Amino acid sequence: MSKKILIRCQTPLGSCAIGDLTLSSSFLELQDVVEQITGIPPAQQKLLKGYPPCEVSGSDVLSPIRSLGIRSGDSLIVERMGPPADLVSAMSGHTNSSTSGQAPMCVQPVNNAKKPVKSPRTGSDSFAAPDLQQKYVKRKVVAANNSCLFSSISFLFEGRSLGKASDLRKLAAEVIASDPAMYNSVFLGRPNSEYVDWIRRDTSWGGSIELVVFSNLFETELNVVDIQRVTLEEFGKDNNFARRAFLLYDGVHYDPIYMETNGRMKTIFPRSDEDIKIRALALASEYKEARQYTDLCGFSLKCMVCSLPLKGQRQAHQHAVTTGHMNFKEI
Repeated sequence: MSKKILIRCQTPLGSCAIGDLTLSSSFLELQDVVEQITGIPPAQQKLLKGYPPCEVSGSDVLSPIRSLGIRSGDSLIVERMGPPADLVSAMSGHTNSSTSGQAPMCVQPVNNAKKPVKSPRTGSDSFAAPDLQQKYVKRKVVAANNSCLFSSISFLFEGRSLGKASDLRKLAAEVIASDPAMYNSVFLGRPNSEYVDWIRRDTSWGGSIELVVFSNLFETELNVVDIQRVTLEEFGKDNNFARRAFLLYDGVHYDPIYMETNGRMKTIFPRSDEDIKIRALALASEYKEARQYTDLCGFSLKCMVCSLPLKGQRQAHQHAVTTGHMNFKEI
């Protein structure tokens, strides 16, 4: 009998684990299990894997999930094709997402939202809802220097300073090295010591693993808002931390999100604050409308530093590592 595997899933209803499948199970069997958990029928399911997330799909639903690159210990993101109807009422304040069973994953901004007026690489862009308190959700643009995640975490937790990025990179490496049981080869995708050596280098990009580390260190749920998909991935959600912070992700780059209210800046929010979540998603929607993101699954782009045309995530990453150029534009 084939060995059972473990697949972690982030669904609109929360996190869960699937432990009844094997690598020989078909893609259709996986879809059936997802339907049992979420109520989303296979025809409406969108499954994504990896970070940045790329869609998992097969031309033959009877193909074994092994052939789709799924392995034990992988994490999948489950989305519904098209927003649930209750998201419209959620945006209008008629539905509380904490009790409706559906998180606001694809919230559209209100019609009179302000468009970003600055380049996402040159200044802090904002979305402002028309209220008396003049709350602005803003993106603090950090340097595209392979340490954007660490700089973003520094801004959020170190008094809005960007100067702790290097220290935070070292701290993340130390945490991972100190707990090889949690940060094992299945979790890291390579041996613990090899990963630690890799992430210590200034040329290595931080990602989902480091987001888990920092969520635990700061006891804060870290919410990554994806511009292309207008969705929110919640790192540390299962730990029920009392507070949350937000980052914006454009496909190759992280920037921290903060709220400015009557001139006062705030980077950490109560977990119960649904207003900031809706506003952060609205900000991402504005960026998506302006196509200010990089499609990492089958996209064409060019380097804005040297104008070299590139194809796909692999070429973009290799070019960035080789040249240090980090400013890409989809074409």
